[in-house]
Amino acid sequence: MGNTLISESKNESLEPKVINQATSSGVMKKTEEFHPLTEEDAEWLRLRSGRDFNLRFMNKLLLKLADNKPNNRFSTKEKLLNYMAKALINEKRDTVTANSEDFSFEYDHKTKIQAVYGAKKVKHTSDAKPIVKQEQEVSIESYIETALVGLDDIWRKVREYLIYSCGKMVDIAWFSKLELVTKDEINNKIFLKPKTAFIGSRITADYFFHLKKAFESFNYSYELIKV
Repeated sequence: MGNTLISESKNESLEPKVINQATSSGVMKKTEEFHPLTEEDAEWLRLRSGRDFNLRFMNKLLLKLADNKPNNRFSTKEKLLNYMAKALINEKRDTVTANSEDFSFEYDHKTKIQAVYGAKKVKHTSDAKPIVKQEQEVSIESYIETALVGLDDIWRKVREYLIYSCGKMVDIAWFSKLELVTKDEINNKIFLKPKTAFIGSRITADYFFHLKKAFESFNYSYELIKV
C-alpha cells in the first residue's frame, strides 16, 4: 500500500481525501522519513495550498523543513501533508523561480545576499536577511506602481493580490497578458481576454485556482473569453 491514497469522483468533493497512514505501532516519524513525496501528494498539496509548485520543489522543501525543524514528528502522512500545505501557502518564492530545474535553497539564498552585499560578503547572512527582504518588498511595490497604472479598480486589486501570492515574474509572464473587456457590476463578474489562445489555455491549466481565490477575495468572479 502506498503512503497516500487519493479518492476523487463526480459525486464527491473536488478536494481529494488523504487517508491516514499511521504505522501499526503508532511510531512518530521524522519529517525526512516521508521523503520522497509522490505526484499524488503533490496534487493534493496544490489543491490545498492554491500554489502550483512542482513535485521537485516540494521534495526539496520537505528536506529543508526537516533540516530547519529536526525535532518535528508526525504520526501520519496526512498530518505531514497538512504541515507542508501551510508551508506552501506562506512560501515567498514565486512558482517560476521555485519550479526551475536548477533551483536549490542554498543557491537561492546566496544569490539574494549577493544582490545586496556583493559576492565577497555572502558569509554575513545574519545581517543581510532583513535588508534582502526590504529590497524585495521595494522591488515588488515599485513594479505594482508602474505595471498597474490605469487599470480598473477591481482588476488592479486582483492583480496586486496575484503578484504577492504568485510572484512578479508570473504576473509579467501571464496575468499581464489578460485584458479586461467587460465588467458586470450587477453580478460582480469580470470578463478577461487573453492575448492568445495559448496564454488562455496555460492560465486556465496552471492558475485557475489562483485567479478564482483572488477574485473571491473581492466578492467577484471572472470568466476567460476564448480567443
